Parts: sequence; structure tokens; C-alpha cells
Amino acid sequence: MTSLSQSPKAAQFALIFITMIWGGTFLAVQYALNFSSPMFFVGCRFAVAALAILLISIKSMRGLTLKEILAGTAIGVVIAIGYGTQTIALQTILSSESAFLTALYVPLVPILMWLIFQKDLL
Repeated sequence: MTSLSQSPKAAQFALIFITMIWGGTFLAVQYALNFSSPMFFVGCRFAVAALAILLISIKSMRGLTLKEILAGTAIGVVIAIGYGTQTIALQTILSSESAFLTALYVPLVPILMWLIFQKDLL
């Protein structure tokens, strides 16, 4: 069996497939907002994800230090705020607009790093 790293076409297909699934989640979230509030939906989404991660990696999580747990919690809070803000925005803008604005991080991160740090990143 060939791994994705050995097959560029398979890797490209996987990337396209995952991108299509990611794009479809914007429609799913916008539809789900007809039945729940944005923060309740995000909370449920994070609870399901946390349970899945816990079940999958409980053995490897036993050795975590308090510092690592606090860092993970801080990152989780920031991500939850981001998802919450994005989900609230889906009440007033189209899912395609939200997906486009979200995807802008790809070109914006290197541009902002270049502007902030004033040096070539390549």
C-alpha cells in the first residue's frame, strides 16, 4: 500500500477532499443555527471533540504536566472564542462569505509576519 507522501496525486486528492469537507461545514453550521444558539452549538461541538480526543488518546494524556494542561486550556479558550465569533457571524452573513474570510488567514499570516518582523521569511 502506498502512503500519501509517496503518491503526490493521492495527497492532492486528499487535500481537495478535506477542503471540500471543511467548506461544507460552514453550510452545516449555518443550518444548525436554525435550531440552537451559536455558543450552545460551539459548546456541544467542543464537548463532542473533547470526548473523542479523550477516548482516543487517554493513555498518552496520563503523563501531562499541569503546565501542559493549562497551556492546552488557554489555547482551547482562544479557539473557542474564535469559533464562537465565527458562528455568531454566520447568523448575519452567508456561509460562503464566512469561509472566504476564514481562508484569508493563509495569505495574511506571512504578510503580517513580514510587516511585523520586517524581514524576509523565505
